[in-house]
Amino acid sequence: MVGTTSTNALHRPHRVAANPPAEPVRESAGASADPQLVAELRSEINALVHEVAQLATQDLSPEAFFTAFLNRIVTAMGAAAGAVWQESERGQFTPISQVHWENSGVDASPAARLQHGLLLKSVAAGKQAVVAPPGVGSAGA
Repeated sequence: MVGTTSTNALHRPHRVAANPPAEPVRESAGASADPQLVAELRSEINALVHEVAQLATQDLSPEAFFTAFLNRIVTAMGAAAGAVWQESERGQFTPISQVHWENSGVDASPAARLQHGLLLKSVAAGKQAVVAPPGVGSAGA
């Protein structure tokens, strides 16, 4: 799960969450990265940054902005799902946008929803991005 603070056209902070792929790609010690692959990945990341920057300049509702943002980020990460949550003054979280949420496992049970709520509170209290593997924030983890 990735949590990050972002702002929409209304300049309200929001939390972004995405489940990363189950198996992270790890490079073995001593192996060097393929320069062509590094260049391709750098190009893809630059294109993604450009697309998100373009989104930020458009006059979109928060829901439309974050849906477009999440679609790009979830795809780029190879994530199972993603969501943007807004925290109320009472500390309750409401989803603004969700992408492939049925793949997240969060709604599988009341225990999973409770665990995910605790994860959201932890991310919000930390004021920084958090990367957690799939299952963290669900009852199974």
